[in-house]
Amino acid sequence: MKKSFEDIEDKYIKERLIDIKQMIISLLELLRSRKKLDIFSNNTIENKIIITDEITPKDIIDIHHSKGLGVITSHGSRSSHSAILSKSLALPMLVKVESSINIIKDGDKLIMDPENQIIIINPDEIELKYFKKIQSENNSLIKSFRKTTNKKAITKDRIKVDVMCNLELSEEVKLLNDSSDGVGLFRTEYLYMNRNDLPTEQEQYQAYSKVFKKVNNKPVTLRTLDIGSDKEVSENMKVGQVAKNPALGLRGIRYSLYEKNLFKVQIKAMLRAAKKGKLRILIPMITTLDEIKKAKELIDEAKAELIKEKKSFSHKYEVGIMIEVPASAIQSNVLCKHVDFMSIGTNDLVQYILAIDRIDDEVASLYDPTNPAVLQLVKQVIQTCNKSKIDITVCGEMAGEKIYTKLLLGLGLTSFSMHPQAIPEIKNLIMQTDTKALKSKINAILKCNDYEEITVD
Repeated sequence: MKKSFEDIEDKYIKERLIDIKQMIISLLELLRSRKKLDIFSNNTIENKIIITDEITPKDIIDIHHSKGLGVITSHGSRSSHSAILSKSLALPMLVKVESSINIIKDGDKLIMDPENQIIIINPDEIELKYFKKIQSENNSLIKSFRKTTNKKAITKDRIKVDVMCNLELSEEVKLLNDSSDGVGLFRTEYLYMNRNDLPTEQEQYQAYSKVFKKVNNKPVTLRTLDIGSDKEVSENMKVGQVAKNPALGLRGIRYSLYEKNLFKVQIKAMLRAAKKGKLRILIPMITTLDEIKKAKELIDEAKAELIKEKKSFSHKYEVGIMIEVPASAIQSNVLCKHVDFMSIGTNDLVQYILAIDRIDDEVASLYDPTNPAVLQLVKQVIQTCNKSKIDITVCGEMAGEKIYTKLLLGLGLTSFSMHPQAIPEIKNLIMQTDTKALKSKINAILKCNDYEEITVD
């Protein structure tokens, strides 16, 4: 049966309409991001709480640099990169506070309690006095935790646990002290944000060098560029078509294998900075063994270029991969033979296992790290690495949340990496835990269908 001219024309028009729609969305996003950049990157927000509809990681960095006091959004998710970044930078943030942008007015005085999800607009003297007392008690509790923070994290049944820190920005090195066992994750993508050009090899070298100098010969895990999804970068770094689903698009190692020179520049800076340090190169978004092999080939090419350029660098380093895609978790027994260590990125792993967009506030309630499917895969990866005698760390937000600490210990985890502010409390909790006593409860959780009724005390 022959198609009529009208049918062909209609199909062609439909395809073009999709292209036009996507172009309009892209232009609106660009205009919106520029508008936000003008608002958040100035001194007028100093000592103020920002109320907005939604926010990006770039905006969080701007607010942090401009000395804003906090952020309240009417949309978003607590597991988004924006929320993760705000926590790392100790910037109080409340998300999905519906109608906040309409209810709260300029000049209103606010009390923000992110832990209990409370906002009080124009509080009276009684409310101010009460929350100041709560704040004082919390500060006293944190000080008590810090008394043991420089001790090794050893459980009651004598299991040594490494507690490392996550860093977003090189300036955060001032937060590093003897309380951490090293840097378990440095998110290098933030070096590429809030700028119109790419960071040079020298710029990256200087940023990484600051970290190595501060940690006193402890391991430093530098993750290679992991842009995509809600981690936006300047327009000149974007390649390919506009992704219909950015979380499943050209991100992590996929981007690095597409932009090989950009990847090699980053590797060269890492190797140079680690001349007297313990470098761990962490590759994100791995799904296949072939990606590991290609990444290693590019690392070898970067080394060859440094030799040719007569630049000194470290020949001793480890290569590891992020376990954040179900495919890599399921075949961890194969992949572990080709790497020196693994890091479980629970933020994305939960998202992909449960098919839930973690930055979509409409399904945020379904994002659950304690889902049995998630815990089974996490346990499988931990057991595989322990059996193969390679290091395994959880560097996702689960590692820095006290409600999950005993759960992860019970699954056999002995290496955590979290934002520096969480270390004192988590370390204190680890030291009060007997992991042997947890095993029966953890097995019950893994076997239980109604997992909401199971708790780990």
